[in-house]
Amino acid sequence: MNVKRTLTAFTVLLVGMLALYALIFYPDYQEPRYGRFIVITVALSALWIGALALFKRLSSARSLQTYLIIGLVAGALFRVVALTGAGETAYLSDDVYRYVWDGRLIAHGVNPFAYAPDDPAVYQYAEENILPRINHTELPTIYPPVSQAFFLAAYLVDSDSIYGFKLISALFDLLTLLALFKLLRVNKLPPALALIYWLAPLTVIEFYLSAHHDILVLPFFIMTLVYFAKGKPALCGIFLALAIMAKYNVALISLPLLLGFAGRERRIFVLSGLAVAAAAYLPFLIYLKPAALFGSLLDYTIRWQYNGSLYHILRLLTSPKISKIIIAPVLTGTLLSLGITIKDRIKGVCASLAAYLALTPTLFPWYLILALPLMTVRRSSAMFALLSMIFLSYWGLIGLAETGLWVEHWSLRVVEYAPFYLALLFSFRWKLFEPRKADSFAL
Repeated sequence: MNVKRTLTAFTVLLVGMLALYALIFYPDYQEPRYGRFIVITVALSALWIGALALFKRLSSARSLQTYLIIGLVAGALFRVVALTGAGETAYLSDDVYRYVWDGRLIAHGVNPFAYAPDDPAVYQYAEENILPRINHTELPTIYPPVSQAFFLAAYLVDSDSIYGFKLISALFDLLTLLALFKLLRVNKLPPALALIYWLAPLTVIEFYLSAHHDILVLPFFIMTLVYFAKGKPALCGIFLALAIMAKYNVALISLPLLLGFAGRERRIFVLSGLAVAAAAYLPFLIYLKPAALFGSLLDYTIRWQYNGSLYHILRLLTSPKISKIIIAPVLTGTLLSLGITIKDRIKGVCASLAAYLALTPTLFPWYLILALPLMTVRRSSAMFALLSMIFLSYWGLIGLAETGLWVEHWSLRVVEYAPFYLALLFSFRWKLFEPRKADSFAL
C-alpha cells in the first residue's frame, strides 16, 4: 500500500470512528442503551487499533507529519462530538457529582475528608441538583489533595455545573498531549506516536462522557517520565508527588523510578516529593475545618471490588475477606520484585502496572488510562488488548438499568481478560515492554 492509499485508509477509519461517536448520542442518548454502547465502543477500539497499525506503512517525515495532522484534527472532532453530545449529563458514572460537591465544600472552608455528604453538619451546603446524584453519600471523599484543588477550581469556574470540571478536563487533555510530545522527543521517537493517546476511545469516553478525574494525573505522570529520562531527580520527584496526590494508586507502580536514582540523587528525589506531598496536605490540616486527611480511603481499600480477574478467581475459591488478605502481600511482593529486578526502569513501571491490573480487586475502565502514555514509548500487545476489551465491563449497567441489580457476567469477563493474558503469555517469547523504535510500530 503506497503512502496516499495508507493516508486515505487512515482517514476512512477515523471518519468511521467519528460516526460511531455520533451514534452514541443520537437519536436516543438519554435512554439507557448500554448494550448498543458496548458494541459501539468495542467497534471503536477495533478501528483505533487499525488506524494505529497503519503507522508502520509510513516512513518519510512528510507522510508521518500528514498522519499526525489528520489524527490531531480527528481526535479534536471526537472530543467536540462527545462534549456537545453529553452536555450536562455524566454518562456511565456519577463520580463527577462528588467532585462538584467536594469543590463546593472547600469553597466554603469545609474539609471534604471530614464529612460525608449525608452528615447533618453539612446540610446547609446541600444543592438539589448535586447531592441526590452523589454515590455513597454515607462516606467522606476519597480523592487526594491535588485533585481537590482542581475540584475547587472547577467549582469556581462554573459553580454547581459539571461543565466546570469538563472544561478543566479539556485543559488537562491538551496538557497531556503537549507532555506526550515532550516525552517522545526525549526518547527520540516520532510525535505521531502521541496518537496512541489522542485517538484512544478510552480517553474520549472516560473524560468527556463520564468526566473522570484521572485526566488530572496524566500530565504530571508523563512529566515524571520526562524528567526521569533527563536524569533530574528533583523535578522527577515533584511531578511524581503531584501525580500521586492526584490519584493514590500511581504510588503502587512508581517504585522502579525510586530505584532508578542512587545516593544523593535518590535523597533529592524522595525529599522533593515529600515536600510537595506535605504542602498538598497542609490546607486540610490548617485552613479547612475540621482537620482531616484521607477520608474514606481505608474503607475503599477494604470494601471495594469490581471487575478484577485473578482476585475474583481467588474470591470464588475462598471469600472476599480471605482473598484480600492473600492478594495484598502478593501484590506488594510482586511490585517490589519487579522494581528491584528490572533494570530498565520504565519497563519496570510498565510491568508494575500490568501486575497491578492483573491482581487488583477493583478495575474500573478509567484505571487503564496510565497505560496509554506508557504505550507511546514501550510496546505491549497485552495492554492494547485490555484497553480494547475493557468496555465489556460496563455490561453490568444493563442489569442495573433494567432490574436495579448489578449482575456479574463471567462469560464476558473471560472475553475481556483472555486476550490480555494470552498476549502476556506469548509476549515472553519476544520480551515484554520493549522500547519502541523510531522507524517501526508494533502493538
